[in-house]
Amino acid sequence: MKQAFTIILLCLPLFLEGRPVKRCEPLQERTETHFQKDTIRTQDIKNNADWTIPGQQNTPAETTGTNTEVNGKPKKRPQQPIKLKEDPKYLEGAVPTDKNGKIIFTLDKEIPGHSKKEIYDSLYQYLDQLTKGKDELKDSRIALVSTSRGIIAAVVKEWMTFKSSFLSLDRTKFLYTIIAQCSDNHLKVTISRISYVYEEGRTGGFNSPAEEIISDKYALTKKKNDLTKIYGKFRKGTIDRKDEIFKQIVNLFQEQKKE
Repeated sequence: MKQAFTIILLCLPLFLEGRPVKRCEPLQERTETHFQKDTIRTQDIKNNADWTIPGQQNTPAETTGTNTEVNGKPKKRPQQPIKLKEDPKYLEGAVPTDKNGKIIFTLDKEIPGHSKKEIYDSLYQYLDQLTKGKDELKDSRIALVSTSRGIIAAVVKEWMTFKSSFLSLDRTKFLYTIIAQCSDNHLKVTISRISYVYEEGRTGGFNSPAEEIISDKYALTKKKNDLTKIYGKFRKGTIDRKDEIFKQIVNLFQEQKKE
């Protein structure tokens, strides 16, 4: 019985071969047409990052969209330049610090054709006049000297004025130390130990070192493209005063050279 059933199954395709299968022809035709319409061309796949061909990977050039990857990493968008709202001379890098975090401005300059004594005498005369200027306070003076080493140390206490008018006066006591080191054909001048006494005896006033007032941390905005409203004027005034002193010293020797 089992053997007879097997023979019937083997012969069944022969019985059906001569019969027209009308139902299958429309189905086959419809399926092929539908498949052709729904077939996704390779070019379409390449233009859509959501589709991939099995066994292939889209290269960065074949992917689109905002999350394009390069070498497996998201492509970074180019950063827009930050617009500066203040002169760069007052912004990041304008206030140097030493290894201990102390603010020190330095003038290190060659003075060709001048002996150690000549440079020393010129600097002593300049600093003596500086400590006796109209904006200087009582204790502003040349404090220490060493003629043998060519060193002059001056303690400077003066008024730094931010705004002066008939109705208001905004200023601070500005304290700092100038040290000049003189040698043959060379001069080094530093301005350090800077501090401010502002609105003394008033609410909101302070007596603070420069490190807590004009450093980048306190005097620059978060984007470092502008000065802060509270301490920005101290930073700007200090840099301007430093530039003025160093320029006067350099010009001093240039004028001597002309003579």
